[in-house]
Amino acid sequence: MHFVWIENLLEVLPRFERSRPWQKIPFAWHKLTLKAEGSKPEHASFLTDGKEDPRPKFVHSLLDAI
Repeated sequence: MHFVWIENLLEVLPRFERSRPWQKIPFAWHKLTLKAEGSKPEHASFLTDGKEDPRPKFVHSLLDAI
């Protein structure tokens, strides 16, 4: 089983190209995986550095993880 949660940034003024006011911008994800009953959960995550639009790296890293 996979448990995924996503952290979003909500900005009034768009900072990135192709974004709009009040748009949620995902900047981090966390994933816990349980491979078998009673096993320890495995953790994977992504956190942007905040210097550029996080959406492309966010999507690619999440797809790679799942």
